[in-house]
Amino acid sequence: MRILPVCLCLAGCLANPSFLRSQSIENITGVLHKIDVKSGTISIRPGKLGEKQEKTFNLLKPDIEVVTELGRVRLTELSVGNLVHLHLNVDEDVDGIRAELPIVRAALTALDLPKHTIRVLAEDFGSKSFTVTEVTKIDQLGKKLALADLTVYQWLEITTSLDGKNTLAIAAHAPGTRNGRVPSGKLYGSIIMLDVMTGTLLFHSTKGRERLLSFAVPKDLSTWVVLDRRLLDVVPGAQDMASKPATLYLSSDRQEVKRILADAPLLRCQVKAVDLAKRRLTVDENGVAKIWDIPADVKVMIGRRKAKPEDLRVDVPVDLVLSLDRTKLRAVVLAEPQ
Repeated sequence: MRILPVCLCLAGCLANPSFLRSQSIENITGVLHKIDVKSGTISIRPGKLGEKQEKTFNLLKPDIEVVTELGRVRLTELSVGNLVHLHLNVDEDVDGIRAELPIVRAALTALDLPKHTIRVLAEDFGSKSFTVTEVTKIDQLGKKLALADLTVYQWLEITTSLDGKNTLAIAAHAPGTRNGRVPSGKLYGSIIMLDVMTGTLLFHSTKGRERLLSFAVPKDLSTWVVLDRRLLDVVPGAQDMASKPATLYLSSDRQEVKRILADAPLLRCQVKAVDLAKRRLTVDENGVAKIWDIPADVKVMIGRRKAKPEDLRVDVPVDLVLSLDRTKLRAVVLAEPQ
């Protein structure tokens, strides 16, 4: 006979809407779109990337504290675009907010100690500048650092205030330790920057997952200059290079570059004059005449076949293959005859 009261109680609970709501307390994550303290509402676009459709919730009170990983802030310190986690009570009103501080992942490109500023190249290839104050925490693997301890091309994770204006913390990483998962010891892409003095390289991987990567480079590393995977030059020592298509061969731990295969720069133009006696080649570069010295060891090719300097003819379109610094002629490739 005790079963009947229990059943009646359960039926009453299920019929009570407030009971049902009390079972659906939840956290909702989204990108902040709008906050109105006066009306007591907050609008987000659900999802970490933010959907197009907005959802608006009532704030339980106008002075709700916002929690971040570095402490509590006021509701008015939230900025549009912040990633927030809303806690809803039984009436689906917001009674708690946790906000994620923005993090900029980037490579350090310039350091100005007198002005206490750093300039970085972010993962989206945007150049950004940050001011480092006395309260900015700088560390590497838990070890406290000074601003002067940072080195150019070092990989950084910069935590900013919610409005992105103040630099709160900088986590520094040695080259090769923040490359994510590099699936292969051979990478294709472009060299963004290479610093010979510090022996570090910033690379944009373009095959597979596109991303910026940072590696250590031995100062005695030779660069192989290639054309269609064929060796043209071996340049001793690490060279200053930027925006150069290249292939990297990495060490077994994927932290250091063992070999660089750099694609030789090409210049498409048309032959205007050939003087083999003086070893000079005059070409038309977009309507401008330019004279190149023809080295004794210059390679001349028709397509992929070997040819001779005597095969150069006026008005013939050619590809000039240049040295990495684009100052010397290394090869001339003539178009295949039709």
